[in-house]
Amino acid sequence: MRFFCPACGTVHTLDDSRIPAEGSTVQCSKCGFAIKVKPPKKNNESRSVASTIPQMSKAGDLQDAPRTEQMPAAGDESFDDDSWIDESTDPGADDALDSGEQAGVDEDQYEESFDDEPSEQEAVPKKKPKSKKPKAASGHKVSNPLGDMKLGVPYAGCGRSGEKFRFRDLFYALQAPLDLRKTIWSAAGVFVGGILLMGVMWLSLKLNSRIAAIAGLIVGAVMYFACMFVGLAVAIRQSDREMIHGGRLALDESTGFVKQRLFDVVAFPFAFVVGILVLGVGIGIFHLIARIPYAGPLVYGVSFGVVILLAMLAVAVGVVMILSTFSYIPALEGRGVIGAAKHLWQLIKKKPGKYFLNLLASALVAVVLMWLFSYLVHAAFGFIGFVDSLAGGGQYSQILLSTPGNLFPLWALLFDTGLGAGKGFGWQFTIAGWLVFVYMLMLLSLVQGFVLTYFHSAGAVSYHLLTQDDEESEAK
Repeated sequence: MRFFCPACGTVHTLDDSRIPAEGSTVQCSKCGFAIKVKPPKKNNESRSVASTIPQMSKAGDLQDAPRTEQMPAAGDESFDDDSWIDESTDPGADDALDSGEQAGVDEDQYEESFDDEPSEQEAVPKKKPKSKKPKAASGHKVSNPLGDMKLGVPYAGCGRSGEKFRFRDLFYALQAPLDLRKTIWSAAGVFVGGILLMGVMWLSLKLNSRIAAIAGLIVGAVMYFACMFVGLAVAIRQSDREMIHGGRLALDESTGFVKQRLFDVVAFPFAFVVGILVLGVGIGIFHLIARIPYAGPLVYGVSFGVVILLAMLAVAVGVVMILSTFSYIPALEGRGVIGAAKHLWQLIKKKPGKYFLNLLASALVAVVLMWLFSYLVHAAFGFIGFVDSLAGGGQYSQILLSTPGNLFPLWALLFDTGLGAGKGFGWQFTIAGWLVFVYMLMLLSLVQGFVLTYFHSAGAVSYHLLTQDDEESEAK
């Protein structure tokens, strides 16, 4: 008799005399599937198709296969020796089915008893091979390029609301700092820069010299902004890449980009910082002239128009720095410092209204965020002082007042907490105050890193809004 393996489609032949009356179980030599066979009825010369025992088997498509006749060698009922089997495998039997499916015989066609025997002319029903479907690779999700992706609920941190950039994405960019990787990179730049600024200013003030204090402020400010720009560049580059790809990406590309193009990342915004510092030095020189006995105040009064002009120029340079660095990191893609600056200028020149509208909306959100954080920090300090007045006897408040807050002007500017106002409490309060200030600087860094990450991520959105319009116009 002939029978086939329902798992892999291999056809076997077996001498009827070797099959006991009660039937026997044999194993497919191809895939190991257990097959229950029963001898055919004597009054029917046709051969039977064996029914099968449902078991887990290898996946495969069931198709008709050519049949060969070869008598098996003598063996016991278990047929452990597979040398008697002559097999021919269906060419499509090795095609893999979709994940999760099991190969088997169609129940409607093959749910028969051992006594039901089809005629020899009946062919085994042929199933059409299923088309293979591409399966996603196990591991990291592969991001599709811009325009080919479908976004449902946006990834927290991506800052996009759909396949196309829209004005509302300026507010969706609030997701960017929720990705702690970005906020921590920005905060780390602020923190390291703040430590350097504080240390340089502390050393310069120890010299009891106005000139040394000005020089310390300049050097410390240079260190502070350099560190801040590096940390912020990693965060914004990451936001930009994830906005384009529509999903979470590793930080390797962003850190590598900043490392390879460190000069380009720092040089452009740093030029504005140097300009502000130079103007500040000019104002400082006039202040030093004013200290000259008798003639100094007169000279300062006569030259005050120059002083106010220098101050206004410094403010104007700061505004231009904010305008130009708003979308600077995305503009660096494929360009150098000069190329990115020219490209930004072209974008602003083409659609100044849209650029300034995007900047204004993002700046308002950033100001609201900073106000909320400032309020929370101020309220927290007030609560600490209240508890200390009831239970601490004022010791904790003296520690807070002993912090060197005057060494880091940005702290006093953002958070009016009275830090650095206390003097003469003792060396133990001074040391404790420095330790507390380190924690406060960490808090300030997180707040500033959060706000800066949002603001410049919104700048990346603004850049893509403008370039997207140009691409659509060219396509038409």
